[in-house]
Amino acid sequence: MDYRKEPVIKRIKAHRSSVEGVAVDSKKKVFFTCSYDHTIKMWDYEGNLLRSVEFISKKGEPEIVTAIALDSSGEFLTAGSNTEIIVYSLPEMQPVYRKNFRNVGVETPMPAVVAEVSSIEISPDSKIIIAGIDNGTIKVFKFPNLEYVNTFHQQTFGLGINLAFWNSTTFFSAAESVNKWNIHNPDSVRPDFLELPYDFKAREITIDHAKGLLYVAGSGERNNIKAYSMDDLKLQSSIPESQTVTALRVSPEGIGFAGTKDRDNGDSLKLWDMEAGELLNALNCPLPNLNSLEISPEEGLLISTHENGSVVLWKF
Repeated sequence: MDYRKEPVIKRIKAHRSSVEGVAVDSKKKVFFTCSYDHTIKMWDYEGNLLRSVEFISKKGEPEIVTAIALDSSGEFLTAGSNTEIIVYSLPEMQPVYRKNFRNVGVETPMPAVVAEVSSIEISPDSKIIIAGIDNGTIKVFKFPNLEYVNTFHQQTFGLGINLAFWNSTTFFSAAESVNKWNIHNPDSVRPDFLELPYDFKAREITIDHAKGLLYVAGSGERNNIKAYSMDDLKLQSSIPESQTVTALRVSPEGIGFAGTKDRDNGDSLKLWDMEAGELLNALNCPLPNLNSLEISPEEGLLISTHENGSVVLWKF
C-alpha cells in the first residue's frame, strides 16, 4: 500500500450530532458508528447505510451513545451511554444484554451528571469487557452477559479513559497517566505505570501485539507519540510529533495513523512509519474536530469520525 499518495476521500453526513466512536469488522467489510444523536449505525465500506438502531435505556428513554466495540467473533456489538452498557446481537442489532453501570461497584448510585462511558474494550478471548467511565473508574464485566466483576480506580475525575487489552487478563488505561492492570487484582491501589515526562499528558493508547509495543500519544512536549516495550514498560522510541494527538491507530504493517490538532492550522491526519520514525504523509482533515479513527488495513481504508456528525472514508 502506497501511503505517500493522496487518498480518495469520501465524506458522509452520518449523524445529526457528534460521532463519538467507530468499530470495524474487516472480515465482513462493514463498520459501525455511534453518536450523541442516540443512534448506532452500520455501514458498508462504500459508505452506504445498512442498519440503524436507537439506544434505548431500560427506562425506555433514548440516550447519547459515547463508545462502541466489536468482539473478535463479530457476533456482538457493545455500546455505552451515560447510564447503561448494552450488548447487541449482529447483524440484527437487537439488544440481548444490558447493565446500568452506575449501580455496580459503588456504595451509592452515581449522580446522573457525573459519568458516561468514554471507551469500551473486549478481551481477545471475548470473555471480559472493560468500560472506562469519565468519573475516574474502570468497570469490569463478564462478556457477553455483563455480569459485574470489579472496579478499578484511575483517579482522574472528569477525563475520558482510553483502554487497550494486552492479553486476556492484562490491560492498560490512559487518562493523562498510563496504568497497567490485572483484572484479577481489583484491590491494587498502586498499579504498574509508565514513566512519562512530567509535562506529557497521555490521551491515546494502542498496542502492536506482533512487536510487543504499547504506543502512547497525547500532548505536552515535542515527542508526542511514544513506544514502550510490553516486557518491561521501558521507553523504546519517540515520534517527533509536536501537535496534540487526539486519535491513534497502528496497522499490522507498522503504519501509524494519528489525528492531530493545532490551534492555528486545524486538524491533520499524519501517517508514520513507526519503526523508522519517518513521516510518510501529512493530510489536512476536510472536517474539524476529529474524534476517533479505525483502520481496515486489508482494504487500505481509514475511517475518521467528527464532531459535526460526519464520517470520512480515506481510501489509500
